[in-house]
Amino acid sequence: MKKIYLLSLLFCVTAVFSQSKLRKADKLFETLAYVDASKAYEEYLEKEEKPSIKTIQNTADSYYFIGDDRNALKWYKKLYEMQGENFTDVYFFRYIQTLKSVTDYAEADKLTKKYLEAKGDQVQIAKYMKQKVQLDSLSKAKPLYTLKNLEINTSKSDFGTSFYGDKIVFASSRDTMNFKDKLYSWNKQPFLSLYVSERNAADGSLSEAKVFMPNAKSKYHDAMATFTPDLKTVYYTTNIVKGRNNRLVVDGSRTNNFQILKGTIEDGNLKSKEKVFFNDKGYSVGHPALSEDGKWMFFASDMPGGYGESDLYVIKIADDGTMGSPQNLGPVINTMGNDGFPFFRNGKLYFSSDGHYGLGDLDVYESTFTEPFQFSEPKNLGTPLNSNKDDFAYIVDAADKYGYVSSNRAQGKGDDDIYYFIKGKPVCNQIVSGKVINAKTKVVIAQATVKVYDQFGDAVTEATTDNAGLYTVTVPCEKRLKLIASKANHSNDEKEVVTN
Repeated sequence: MKKIYLLSLLFCVTAVFSQSKLRKADKLFETLAYVDASKAYEEYLEKEEKPSIKTIQNTADSYYFIGDDRNALKWYKKLYEMQGENFTDVYFFRYIQTLKSVTDYAEADKLTKKYLEAKGDQVQIAKYMKQKVQLDSLSKAKPLYTLKNLEINTSKSDFGTSFYGDKIVFASSRDTMNFKDKLYSWNKQPFLSLYVSERNAADGSLSEAKVFMPNAKSKYHDAMATFTPDLKTVYYTTNIVKGRNNRLVVDGSRTNNFQILKGTIEDGNLKSKEKVFFNDKGYSVGHPALSEDGKWMFFASDMPGGYGESDLYVIKIADDGTMGSPQNLGPVINTMGNDGFPFFRNGKLYFSSDGHYGLGDLDVYESTFTEPFQFSEPKNLGTPLNSNKDDFAYIVDAADKYGYVSSNRAQGKGDDDIYYFIKGKPVCNQIVSGKVINAKTKVVIAQATVKVYDQFGDAVTEATTDNAGLYTVTVPCEKRLKLIASKANHSNDEKEVVTN
């Protein structure tokens, strides 16, 4: 399924079936019933010779949001042909993502370059090229991860694991409560609930799932839990409701958003709960993830002021449980797309994004924490951890040896599946730094490009010099490498380096 990044519901009293086929399709689309909307639009388009741009757009989006990438691509391509230069940033982004999701990387790269060059955004062009080189280099290296699909997965959605002592808590739309009449219109599946399983330390498998905190199970979505070090406090994502009957709270556009709840756990049940102060019916917050010491909480939100469709934020938690102010992680981490599912361990932030250069849809990235609360350029974790589909909710143990990731890749058992992974020994890398200067005048050259090639002539990485002419590149150990510096209106220079 196209990941419901920050799940939302649209509240609708009745469905009108007496209207025209197009009005019926539009109504289904407006109420987020994308499975039915895609069918209704197709029925309308079979006999309509000149559909509007809006209809083509909604048809493509309906398929996009339910993860039917091939059909989405068909209609995004049609939309691109109809709009040409008027194609918006959002639809360029979605068109490129669907190309990647069907592994047409050549066309996706071609379109991305065309899009970035037309915008004249040199910073984004440099970032794109750097991330592409990193991922291309990673694809040639020995895979670092070994993955295994777990028996606990169902034909529905199972995802979003969290460590809970020796157990694993996760979200699932399995219908253990027989709520067959209560389906989420977005994807025609039961609503998500939290489950818990014993973890087998020998092979990572999970035992039979049981409802987690059964007294807290709601009528709607419950997902993505995180726990304090003593396991007595939980933060999790759920729909915004009110009143004794837990009625959905909607904003001005009749949309029900998501919130984070904080609760106290006692004997496996939720003893008390409260809302975090930054919840708001006007936007969604979710995907909470605590640092190991419980003093920082990362989360995702589409609150105003972000960089894209959803951004990552962090908030400090004092010893008495009070919270500071949410801080956006900035443009190094956040993109114009969807950034979410954070996990912080051993000074590294792991998260999923469809906005950074990747293999298609959501990919998992790693970024190193640096003072004062800054993060390094995210690195794609490569295959087989990532695929051309959604890969998200990465967690890893304290020793950095094993963990779990969720994915809707091909050959899975259901919509989203949980995978156990074993992480191999990290590839040895070294830092090479230097300065680029004019050979005659000895003046430093800023904004020069330094490209690194291996002994076979394949690109390894590249960097751009700063205002002092300095550059830094990360390269593999025990390699003979060639560094070539270049800039317009200057002669190229090269140097050979042998790493230890």
